[in-house]
Amino acid sequence: MLLAFHFDLSVIAMVGILLLIGIVKKNGIMMVDFAIHAERNEGLPTEEAIYQACVKRFRPILMTTLAAMLGAVPLMVGTGTGSEIRQPLAMRSSAASP
Repeated sequence: MLLAFHFDLSVIAMVGILLLIGIVKKNGIMMVDFAIHAERNEGLPTEEAIYQACVKRFRPILMTTLAAMLGAVPLMVGTGTGSEIRQPLAMRSSAASP
């Protein structure tokens, strides 16, 4: 997104990258935790436990991703004083994918 809209990789854009990394890491940890719980407590085979974790975590992951993307829209389209500083953060945050 930064390249497409001709923004530099600034400190603010790096904060957006860290935000994305944090969201992806949290979602991965939660899916593994759900899969381990299903495998141990429900006696499911590994592949079924992973599948069930993906099914159960899809909605929260989608909601987190959409909240981050839609929350960045005002920063992305803002034109007020200092908006050029905040726009790279929004461009990076809006590139999130589930």
